Amino acid sequence: EMVACKKEKGLSFIFLAIVNIVKLKSSLLLCGAGEKALATEAFGGEIMGIDGTLMDLGNRVSRKKEFIPVITRVINDGWKRPDNPRCKFSGRFHP
Repeated sequence: EMVACKKEKGLSFIFLAIVNIVKLKSSLLLCGAGEKALATEAFGGEIMGIDGTLMDLGNRVSRKKEFIPVITRVINDGWKRPDNPRCKFSGRFHP
């Protein structure tokens, strides 16, 4: 579904964060190589799952304070997506 949504909306990246507010733990679903590379650079979390599509974000639970600012900073500091001719990413992000 994430891959279809990404394609349908013409997005460069799409993430889905799963937050357990009881245990104060989060995981990030990754649907492609670009998402894996960006999430690894931004969060350095362990990528899990048989197909490598789940990243442990530890105790980060706030999208507004802990997810978006980190991803935005990494992109705006010059992060480059791994070579992919289908990528339309411009290298700058404004939430």
